Amino acid sequence: FSIGGDDLTASITDTFYLGEQVELLAELPNDQQLILKPQNDESVSSGDEVSLGIDTSRIHVLDSS
Repeated sequence: FSIGGDDLTASITDTFYLGEQVELLAELPNDQQLILKPQNDESVSSGDEVSLGIDTSRIHVLDSS
C-alpha cells in the first residue's frame, strides 16, 4: 500500500516502532485491519485518516486459518 492513493481509505489505530522501522495498524471501513509499512518520507500518526493505493505486485495474502 502507498499512503495517498485512491483505492481505499483507512484509519490509523496504532503505531509500532521497531528500531528504525515503523509499522502502522490501520482499520478499513469494514473493520478489517491491515499492517502498513510506510516509506521513510511518509509521516502518519494514530488517529489519522489516510487514503491508500494498492501496488498489486507487492501484496502478500495470508490464510487466516
